[in-house]
Amino acid sequence: MKTSSLPLRTLATAAACALLSASSFAQAPAPGAAPAPGAPAAPGAPTATPAPKPLGPSEKSFLKNATKSTLFQLELSKAAKAMTDVGAAKVRDGVLKDLTKVLAKLNEFATSRGEKVPTELEGTDKADVERLSKTKEDKMAKEYIETILKESKRLDKDFESAGKTLQDADTKMVIVNYGQLVHGVFTSAEAAEKAAKDPKNKKK
Repeated sequence: MKTSSLPLRTLATAAACALLSASSFAQAPAPGAAPAPGAPAAPGAPTATPAPKPLGPSEKSFLKNATKSTLFQLELSKAAKAMTDVGAAKVRDGVLKDLTKVLAKLNEFATSRGEKVPTELEGTDKADVERLSKTKEDKMAKEYIETILKESKRLDKDFESAGKTLQDADTKMVIVNYGQLVHGVFTSAEAAEKAAKDPKNKKK
């Protein structure tokens, strides 16, 4: 009986395939094993998120105080919603429009740098807002302007001073981009107070 045999070329090809398969199996990392040093990360592998750069003491102080002051001015303006005096109402509306943007940015920046800032009023700030909300309408405008002028002037100075002394580039950028809104609130409150004190504007 005649025995059939595979051609020599076929046998050589089969042997080469077997060797390649064995080599690939030996090089494949075990499930869960760390890749070899210098090896590229597997597609879709999560990359570590760098921790936010911590702010210095001066930047932290500025951020906390600016947020506190901005929040106070906003809550004070909300408490004066019943105020009908034209000049004071204009200041109030400007505060609500512009400082809402400032507060949002301060909160966003604080989060990006891993800092916690005030989110509600406490102490004398809270008491001042509650007192204004109970003030009679004919006296509300005067008290509101006096309070908002004092606070907006202080915040404006804080922004100006921080812009000159702080070193953190991101903090300085916040000051540059939003300092004009803060300054605008101060100047409008200052103008409203001068107008209210002008004898020509007083009722006879």
